Amino acid sequence: MGLIANLKNIFTKKVIADIDEKNYLGVDINNIYNDVENTSKLCSKLKNTYKDKEQVIAEYDRVNKIHTSIQQIEKMNKKQLAEFENCANNYITIKNDKVEYVDRIKGAGQQFDYLQDYEENIDDVIKNLKSVEQRQRDVKNDITYIEGEKGDLLYGKERLIKAQKFVKILMIGLLTIFAFSALILSVVYTNNDVDIFIPSIIMIVVIGFFSLWIYIFRRYVIHEIKKNNILMQRAVELLNKVKLKYVNNEQFLAYEYNKYKVKSGDMLEDRWKQFQQNKKDKSNIHKISGNIIILEDDIERVLKKHDIQSINYILDNINIYLNKDNRYTGMENIKQDKKTLKNTLEQYNNEIQLITKILIDVRNNDTTNEKAITKMINEVLI
Repeated sequence: MGLIANLKNIFTKKVIADIDEKNYLGVDINNIYNDVENTSKLCSKLKNTYKDKEQVIAEYDRVNKIHTSIQQIEKMNKKQLAEFENCANNYITIKNDKVEYVDRIKGAGQQFDYLQDYEENIDDVIKNLKSVEQRQRDVKNDITYIEGEKGDLLYGKERLIKAQKFVKILMIGLLTIFAFSALILSVVYTNNDVDIFIPSIIMIVVIGFFSLWIYIFRRYVIHEIKKNNILMQRAVELLNKVKLKYVNNEQFLAYEYNKYKVKSGDMLEDRWKQFQQNKKDKSNIHKISGNIIILEDDIERVLKKHDIQSINYILDNINIYLNKDNRYTGMENIKQDKKTLKNTLEQYNNEIQLITKILIDVRNNDTTNEKAITKMINEVLI
């Protein structure tokens, strides 16, 4: 057995990684041949690098197909190229229209969708709601007017009551003046035996005139107070009736506002218009989607005539293929992408080669019990 092992070692190529290579990958060079955890990290890194390399290869294949497709499109004859570019222009226009409709619907959201439950009579609801709102505005104006009239009546009543008190004071004052004048005339007649007939007549006429004026004014004031009370009563009754209308209208409006999730008839009308617009937009999107499918079929038909691949990519990035200038720009970008991918692929190959070199070195110098590191490395290097 020892001889066989020695022969195997002679014919086995020794692979030893240098310190700089190990440091590049962050390998613990002090315990490189017996650190299972360190080796596990290297194995995981190798697996991940292979996966990343596969993704880069797939991306490179995709970009290469696009590169080829642009070249194939450029080789079309004028008639076929014109047909393709016409379809591409229509395709872009109609897709932009669809995006516009979709964005508009997204902007509105689904907040108006509940109105579809009221489509049959929503126009009558809006008309009735706005009519009640107008009546409610009229009722508010009536309340304001009646309350103003009521305030004027209260002010007038206060003035009439003051006038009534003033009349009473005048009557008392007139009686006092009459009594005092009569007393003076009596004293003069008694003590001086002076003829008081003419002064008495004058006094009676004056007192009679003022008494008549006070009587008439008093009757006028009493009449106006009665009239004011009647008008006040009517105003209160009318105000109560108007307020009852206001309450009924307010209850109706509150119920309708809550039912249709609005704050006014105008708001409901605006929401209804938006709902109808959304409905039209959805219908237009449905039609546009059908037209997009037709244009996609037309574009695919033209491309398949020339055995052009990457049709889905071409449709998703139709702007690149729209005209000669765009195709030239797209070609230059793709060349740059291919160059970048090649460089990335080369880096992954170098990294895989380096990790493999280190793992072979570690496996050849495994000092762990039962060769645990060797078993782990063999699983990834098979």
